[in-house]
Amino acid sequence: MRSAALADVATLQELNESAIPHVTSMTIDACAQLLGQSSIALVALDEDHATVPPIGFCLVLGPGLDYPSVNYRWVMDRYEDALYLDRVVVTAACRGQGVGQRIYAEVERRMRAEWPQFGSLALEVNLDPPNPESLAFHRKLGFEAIGEQTTPYGARVLLMAKPVRGRPDTVG
Repeated sequence: MRSAALADVATLQELNESAIPHVTSMTIDACAQLLGQSSIALVALDEDHATVPPIGFCLVLGPGLDYPSVNYRWVMDRYEDALYLDRVVVTAACRGQGVGQRIYAEVERRMRAEWPQFGSLALEVNLDPPNPESLAFHRKLGFEAIGEQTTPYGARVLLMAKPVRGRPDTVG
């Protein structure tokens, strides 16, 4: 696991596009802009071959951004102490191997170390188009429903959050 860099943008955008419809499409320019706005931006690497392209990534946003996501806006309008996990992608070949859990553990570790004023991590999971694997994964990690909405592009999403403040540095 390492911080994402501008040099990763083309790979991150390609990974993002491979995960549609569970994430929204974005151009390379939009990916670079979102990376630049991220409070936490991570890439996951294969544990045995750290020089290969990333096998996953996530982008976490703080409040006060001019970011047009209705889901980001929904969370920021209601939660003053939340960071918003805008997107997390793990390659299809690596799903179910603990990569997502490693990403979330590192996000929580960095929240406690670098952003202690934020006590929760919020995100959305698609209900339509359905993403039952993601919903089960997030519930297993302790995320709970905080709202639901239909987006302008026709997706129905469940907004979820998890408290992070005061949790131990290790995730079991």
